Amino acid sequence: MTGSNVNASKETGEPNHAGHRGGKSVWWQWTASASGPVTINTFGSSFDTLLAVYTGTSVGSLTAIASNDDSDSLQSQVQFSAVAGTTYRIAVDGWNGASGSITLRVTFSSGLQPVYRLYSDGAPESTHTHLWTLSETERDVLNSWPSWNYEGIAWYSYLNNFSGGVPLYRLYEPNIKRHLYTMDTTEYEVLGRKTWEREGIQYYVYANNALAGTVPAYRFYNASNKNHHFTIDENEKNHIIANPKMGYAYESIAFYVYSQARTSSLFVDDTPNPKSYTKNVVTDTAIDNDVINGNEVTSAQPTSKVLDIRYDSEKGFWYILCETELIELTNVPGDYNGDGIEDTALYEESSGNWYVAFAEADDSSSLSFNEPIQLGGSGFMPVPGDFNNDGVSDLAVYHEETGICFIMTIDGDVLVWGREVDKSVLCE
Repeated sequence: MTGSNVNASKETGEPNHAGHRGGKSVWWQWTASASGPVTINTFGSSFDTLLAVYTGTSVGSLTAIASNDDSDSLQSQVQFSAVAGTTYRIAVDGWNGASGSITLRVTFSSGLQPVYRLYSDGAPESTHTHLWTLSETERDVLNSWPSWNYEGIAWYSYLNNFSGGVPLYRLYEPNIKRHLYTMDTTEYEVLGRKTWEREGIQYYVYANNALAGTVPAYRFYNASNKNHHFTIDENEKNHIIANPKMGYAYESIAFYVYSQARTSSLFVDDTPNPKSYTKNVVTDTAIDNDVINGNEVTSAQPTSKVLDIRYDSEKGFWYILCETELIELTNVPGDYNGDGIEDTALYEESSGNWYVAFAEADDSSSLSFNEPIQLGGSGFMPVPGDFNNDGVSDLAVYHEETGICFIMTIDGDVLVWGREVDKSVLCE
């Protein structure tokens, strides 16, 4: 996120951020889509910053979550555990009234945990089987024994249910010293009524690959030693299948997991005007309005993570590929940098995000979309045009039912903000 507090001030009743008086604060807000650790910093800002995070709906009723003065030289950084659905107010101020350009970064980890893989080998009591565990303690204890060896991280999963996950159960058979992992509750209950010991839910997995980023975990069975083996490694899967002498028969895809941890950085490419409002543009957002510090705030609420922007040549429309869905976009072509060449601007109504790609004169390079700019939201439709007659297309949205219009330049300068207008005049 970028901005400036040069023209900012401090409101009556506003707290001292990070324990210092400050005097030139700018506010953003962010709503966590899931629970997990979040890091916010002002690294790259041009002045001595104060950073604070709060919850609350007005400047006089805030609850402090975290704050910091100097973390990296004169810049600030805070870390805390975000709670899903909670809106956090982020204040950036200047120490002793300092001011300048602000660079604010919010990095959110969605809570994926590593699942560790160990192999039993090297001692007479070794079973020559694998074990998968989310527990660092179990990993370290087993690895300290001569009969077990830690092999590394097998995959990543959630400790708690997230985005439609299903529980993965673990069982243990003491007579043959084997573990089994299954998301099939029937298999879990049937085996549990026999000689298998039910060890409960280990973590959460997925029944299909509907969520982008998930990969299949393949299940094998060795009838000779009565052991099941699991892997997400395609090479390992193919090697086992190609070598039947190993004794393992491929059964099926057992479940889906993540092959790597997902940490998303949320950026803003925008310049807030602290005297009248604070615009917040965060990757994958939905729009909401609130008032804090006397300013109208455009609230960013993360939805599903944007993975790619693509064009369907057969159907003739642009869409966003997200973790959980495909979102069709409205193309609002125009000259958004004033070079006389038509650029591509894509608008997502559900979030109010605009994605702009500047075209080259000879079409020699593929389109590269910038970080999203947020203006609009549900019910707001894009209106193409150059509304200040400077030769550069602007971003404009209009609400059909209320007649409310918002217009700003691509650089963030406000032309019309929340004004009721006649659409016929707007479209002239």
